Amino acid sequence: MLESSSTFVQGLYVMLMGMLVVFAALALVMLAIMALNKLFPGKEEAEAAPAPVRASAPIIVPAPVEDDKDLAAAIAAALALRLQETEQAPAPAPVRVLSVQDENRLWTALGKLQ
Repeated sequence: MLESSSTFVQGLYVMLMGMLVVFAALALVMLAIMALNKLFPGKEEAEAAPAPVRASAPIIVPAPVEDDKDLAAAIAAALALRLQETEQAPAPAPVRVLSVQDENRLWTALGKLQ
């Protein structure tokens, strides 16, 4: 290391060397990943060619909706069932707070019980 310099300069030197080592290691990892991608190509590259489209493939077009009354009735029925479901659900148990003071005594008592 630098023997004739101050502690601050030595700290900068150590920091610079550490950063160089970290970035060199990251560069090596990046190069290794790139090499592995070249050696073992993934499925995305193999499937890059577009699949031929058949001319006789059926095209499904939704029928035009003439009346929304049936759709509105189905939505209303689903909402009504959901509301009935929530009304029949049991209410959560009430929570009682005994005290918010003397926290240390509580911890002490708990420690004595164990």
